[in-house]
Amino acid sequence: MKYFTQNGNQYTMKRQVGFSLIVIITLGAAAIAGVFVNKPALTWICGIMTILFILAVAMKRVVIDMDRKEIYIKNGLFAPGISIQFADFISFQLASVRQSFITTNASLNILYSKNGKEKTAGIAEGFTVSRMQQVLNEVEEIMNSDGHPGKI
Repeated sequence: MKYFTQNGNQYTMKRQVGFSLIVIITLGAAAIAGVFVNKPALTWICGIMTILFILAVAMKRVVIDMDRKEIYIKNGLFAPGISIQFADFISFQLASVRQSFITTNASLNILYSKNGKEKTAGIAEGFTVSRMQQVLNEVEEIMNSDGHPGKI
């Protein structure tokens, strides 16, 4: 598996730091530039934002637990984690944002039912639809290994 690591019957998604790394480097560079141009507000704001982005990337988790038959998703720094039972699973959604025929963002989401309402949660984001398709293929392979039809 390319995007997940297996620990018993738990599959944990490896960290994806592509876009986040670009934002972290840019904000860190702006914080350092604030020191050189003697702008303490710029230094503090960009420095704090850099730390928050690093913490958000460190806390993001996607775990597929085959024993408990659930997918656990923790996105962001302040958002609580979501446990989605396989029984609540509806489908996957692969979305992309294009600007002038150039894909600027692609995301893989899961649609699920909670208390009779349809909800979505993000699993992964990237720059290309093909990479998100590969992540989706691995998720479906993991879910199908237990006989659950994880279909798009």
